[in-house]
Order: sequence, then structure tokens, then C-alpha cells
Amino acid sequence: MPMTNYPFGVTSFGAPVFGNGMFGPESRVFFVDDLNGNDGSPGDSPEAAVKTLSRGEDLLRANRHDTLVMIGLSPDFTLTETLTWDKDFTHLVGVANPILESQRARIGTTAITTPMMNITAKGCSFRNMKWDHGVANAAALVCCQVTGGRNYFENIHFAGIDNATQDAAAAASLLLNGAEENLFNHCTIGLDTTPRGTALNWELAFDGLATRNRFENCKFTAFLEAATHVFVKEIDTSGTDRVTIYKNCEFISFSANDAFDMTQAFSLAAGGPTRHHLLINPVA
Repeated sequence: MPMTNYPFGVTSFGAPVFGNGMFGPESRVFFVDDLNGNDGSPGDSPEAAVKTLSRGEDLLRANRHDTLVMIGLSPDFTLTETLTWDKDFTHLVGVANPILESQRARIGTTAITTPMMNITAKGCSFRNMKWDHGVANAAALVCCQVTGGRNYFENIHFAGIDNATQDAAAAASLLLNGAEENLFNHCTIGLDTTPRGTALNWELAFDGLATRNRFENCKFTAFLEAATHVFVKEIDTSGTDRVTIYKNCEFISFSANDAFDMTQAFSLAAGGPTRHHLLINPVA
């Protein structure tokens, strides 16, 4: 007996049944498809998907746990400006395998953006995507900035400095600027394909008293062009507050022909009684 296919999904009490989704009584699901979508469509089914992420985010309603499903079979979803995710309690899910890096649901850009992704909302979740910031311009510094709090990131590859020209001072894959109590689970921060480090830059940076953020089962990676590149940077003495936790995380760097090693993995500002970085079961 053949299995039954439900092309538009299944609902329970009016809410779609969707793996790892979070739904309330008024939640809705929208779809974005860069290859087949149209921004004039309603976006309420895969067949009527919108084309751009900016239009998809516009359709979401804050505080109702609406979800945007990003259908990832085409090339990168290409942004023409910074995508600001500013609606609280909304969610973005990539249709891709839940792997650690180089997911095939990908967001990129041709614009000189810093950041490329700007997460200002709270209570959101992001799953199964690669955010790839590769532009031939030294002003395109930061792949993703998070200022919001209590967000969840799973299977997200934060791939900053993906062009040699971006190997500039203060470039980063991920910047937590005042962000509070976010959880990053099974994510990759950095790249092992584009060399970095000729200027002072890093993979993860903290600023603005980023507080109680947590990384679990994550991979920090870098292809070094200089030994001064670091994985984690506190911008100044007010970079973090309380405790930042790294549990079961990998820290992997290398250089061409293993010419040199990273001198310092963490560059932390001196002073401050309530700033701590706790590593649990690290692999380096």
C-alpha cells in the first residue's frame, strides 16, 4: 500500500505539524523559493512561494510564532541589502539536511553589507542554513550580528570573510552585540576555505555586554593567513557580562602547509569581575 502524500502538510487544531517548529493558536507558515517563487504570490504554500527573503520576512507577524520556510535547492538566496530580522517570536527554517556546515539552504549577498544578517528580534529560531558573506570589498566586515535575546540557532553555518578582500580589521563571522541568553547548537562559526588573519579579525566577537550566551556542539574553524587571527574576541572590557559557555565545542585552525599555528584562540579584555568564558569538554 503506497504512503499518502500531503503536499501542503498536515495541520492539528489548525496549526501545521512541522518538525522542530513552534506554533501557537494563530501561527501561520509561509514559504520562500528563490528559484520558483514570485513576490506577488501569497507565500502560503510551496507552490505559491514568494521569491525573496525580505518579502518573506515582511509576511510574518510578530508575537504569533509565524514561520518562514526557505526552500533550498536553488543557488544562494542573494540579498541586495542587509536582512534585518526584527519581528519577535518568528522563525526561519531551511529545507536542507541538518548538517553542521555548508548546508544547501544558503543565504549570500552581492551588496557591501555589514552585517549581512542582523538579528534584532527576541524569541526567534533559525535552523538548517548557511549564511555566506563573501564580497570583494573590505567594508563588508560582519556576516551576522545578533542584538536580540533568547534566540535559538541550530545547524547554522556563520561563514564570514569568504573573500580575500574581506580579510580586514574587525571582520567577523558572528558578532554578539548586547545579545542576551541566546543558544547556538550544532553550528559552525568560521571557514576553512578562505584565508584570514593578515589584519586583526576574528570569528566570534562580543560587544555591548553580551550576557549568558551559550554554544553547544559547535565548530569554530579558520584557515589562517597569519598567526594573530583568533577564534573569540572581546571588543573591550564591556564586551561580555556574566558567563559565556562553550560545551562540547571544536576549535580547529590550520595554515597552508602547516606553516604556523594560531598564537591565541581567545582574546579577552583585561579586568571586570563578572566576565567569564567557561569551556566544557573542548576539542582543539
